[in-house]
Amino acid sequence: MIEEIKLRKQAVYKALKESRKKKYSCFFPGCSEKAISSHSQSKSSSLKNIQENGLVFGMRQDPFAKNPMPTWKQIGLTKVSTFSGFCSTHDNDLFKEVDSISDTNLSSKSLAYLAFRTFAMEMRKKEYCDEMIDLIQNNIKKMNCDEIDLQSNNPKDGFENCLKVTKPFYLTFFGNFLATTEEPQMAHKTFRLRQNLGVSCSTFINPVPVFRQPIDKPQPIFAFNILPRKNYTLIIFSCAENDLALMNNFINNNGRLEDLVFNFCEEITINPTFFNKIPPSVLQTIDQALLPWNMWGKKAIPDLFNVKLNNSFLWKLTDESPL
Repeated sequence: MIEEIKLRKQAVYKALKESRKKKYSCFFPGCSEKAISSHSQSKSSSLKNIQENGLVFGMRQDPFAKNPMPTWKQIGLTKVSTFSGFCSTHDNDLFKEVDSISDTNLSSKSLAYLAFRTFAMEMRKKEYCDEMIDLIQNNIKKMNCDEIDLQSNNPKDGFENCLKVTKPFYLTFFGNFLATTEEPQMAHKTFRLRQNLGVSCSTFINPVPVFRQPIDKPQPIFAFNILPRKNYTLIIFSCAENDLALMNNFINNNGRLEDLVFNFCEEITINPTFFNKIPPSVLQTIDQALLPWNMWGKKAIPDLFNVKLNNSFLWKLTDESPL
């Protein structure tokens, strides 16, 4: 049994080594140039505004580990929230405006580009996990070990279905407005808070329960981003116009910012001073809220931000007195 466990660990380590050699192409539709290390959260604005001595707290989580609990570590800005996203040209051309989003220059196009980058990060993570499972299983077979039931902890069927059905649909959706000068067919909800909350995050959320949408149909999804600025915070939701009602309903039902961030986000970075003030018992609850979906149950996170969002609590560009 001990030898079997040792061989299985070797299969995982070998797969991790093999995965590092993987070269991804640019996520921009039709571009075959090599992808560089892109940031899902802007290094020059969001991360810069919560860093201390060039460091933030970020979450390390190994979906293939025996213990699925996340590990929080101080990480440098060049390494946190990175993924193999876009070639150097598209990374600069598409997201230069996104990285400078503020409360004075919001536009539907910059918010759509922000959503597109978030979408690219989510799909790349799913591609990586799906490929890792294949590598591990192949290594197990080569070592003549018993098969590992990765399905119990890693939803390969879910990854593959998303990459087969949902990814192409939204890649076409984003590609259509990337290729034209027309306004994106998207809806955005923007909240402005009068303080820097000390947290940045980027994710896509499915607003409907699992299996409510037929698996052969694209899942409704919306982007959720928190953009910390020096003296305020922008909270941005973006979706296809057809999914606005679903997004509105989700916001009204999940408006406590603590619950929203830690139950539904996978890409979270936190200011070090703020992180170190989180009580151990609260951090334990946060870690439980961040467990893989098959072990997940929504947790009520104790007050950290004291913010409750709803569709009447919105900041718009025309507001004279933003919150």
